[in-house]
Amino acid sequence: MSGYGEFSLAQQAIGCGVFDYILKPSTPAQIFDSVKRACEAINQERQSKRYVRNLEQKVDGYRKVLGVREVVEDTDKSANIHDMLSYIYAHYAENLTLSQLAEQFYFSPVYMSSYIKRHTGHTFLEILTSVRMFHTARLLRDTSLRNREIGMRVGIPDERYLGQVFKKTFGVTPYEYRKQTSDPAGRPDGMETLESYMRKNIKV
Repeated sequence: MSGYGEFSLAQQAIGCGVFDYILKPSTPAQIFDSVKRACEAINQERQSKRYVRNLEQKVDGYRKVLGVREVVEDTDKSANIHDMLSYIYAHYAENLTLSQLAEQFYFSPVYMSSYIKRHTGHTFLEILTSVRMFHTARLLRDTSLRNREIGMRVGIPDERYLGQVFKKTFGVTPYEYRKQTSDPAGRPDGMETLESYMRKNIKV
């Protein structure tokens, strides 16, 4: 609250993190309204941070994904689910499709789809999307790249679609996520490795 109405002073105050700038003389109604809106904004931010933390820490009982070494043999085929997952992790930034993955391991797309679902509990697309979202969150936290640039790096060049998938995964928009994690006080504990992220999000 200030009696100085110069724009430069208000701009400096906002730069210091104030929520609102109230000029004197002011009424109690104006003050109460500003405080109410500030409280609502703080509560919303806390809920978003709590949601992100819960999302990153859920399903602690999931088994280790990258540690899988089971080789499954059929009448004329043998395949290692670990190799399939590793291939997805290595090529997530490309325009990877189920047909391409199936061709890589000499399976039909239909068989590959059922095979992955049977041995992981998730579809090919769910796994691919989880890997892409992990790297999207990492780039939002650790770089200043624009959303479009991030999308190009993780295999989702459509910026709008990237935002939709990210919000569905983390419950917040890429902008909100970057804003939260740029503050050390709001940053999730530690930087997850891909392995630990997949333990929590993909069940094998």
